[in-house]
Amino acid sequence: MSTNWVNPETEQRWQQPDFAGPVLSGQVLVNGEARPPLTSPNTEEQRWRLVRRWLLPLVLVAALLTGAWWQFLVLGLVVSIVVRRRVWQLTYQRLSAVNRTDGGVRPGFTDLR
Repeated sequence: MSTNWVNPETEQRWQQPDFAGPVLSGQVLVNGEARPPLTSPNTEEQRWRLVRRWLLPLVLVAALLTGAWWQFLVLGLVVSIVVRRRVWQLTYQRLSAVNRTDGGVRPGFTDLR
């Protein structure tokens, strides 16, 4: 069984578009272009991250040693919420300082969720 794959002459052919259209304006990121460097976390942010990292193991050990499960779990939950919010605030401040252009902050670049 043979199939003739030759295109008929009446079929339209694809042509390269001309790029004579309007020129875009504004800030355009070119592939490989260097972005502003991110600053490293300061000591306060590093300490809060350390507290957040060690909070759950410390709460579990304290709950095992004392037997006061509910008190330590509630305390751990509350402290975790407060510490997480503080870490987000410090990270937002650090990232928004880098993303400022002409006195304003570019929206959408510092979402921490």
